[in-house]
Amino acid sequence: MLHDEHEGTPDTPELFPRTETRQISERFAPVSLPRAVAVEGVRAIEEALRRPPAPEARHPLLAAREHTHGNFDATASITQRFKDVARNTPNWGPRLTDVQREALEGVFTKIARILSGDPGHKDHWSDIAGAAHLVEERL
Repeated sequence: MLHDEHEGTPDTPELFPRTETRQISERFAPVSLPRAVAVEGVRAIEEALRRPPAPEARHPLLAAREHTHGNFDATASITQRFKDVARNTPNWGPRLTDVQREALEGVFTKIARILSGDPGHKDHWSDIAGAAHLVEERL
């Protein structure tokens, strides 16, 4: 069953209300993809965000990165949804170079970190600008 077809239960509250889930999926779904794919992508992100963070008895570097970069599962889900959409666009294969595709994938990861981690972490924004600049140098 698709996420937007049922209400959340008390133990698993909806992060996106039904109408917002639909609006998000319709806004970001390419015309060539079925709406169900976009709704499933939002559902995967919601599920990742529901997972509790790893215990603090982790390596200090990993604990610090989780604070700035967000929950790894959530970041991975968001990034993969961006990649799913991008790979289903007409320009992905034939018109983009390896450098352009790699830069875009890196940007997707940085955006996911902004959305699931600390949006005020300057490095995320600098890395996005850096990836764009690397492509620009090659054009």
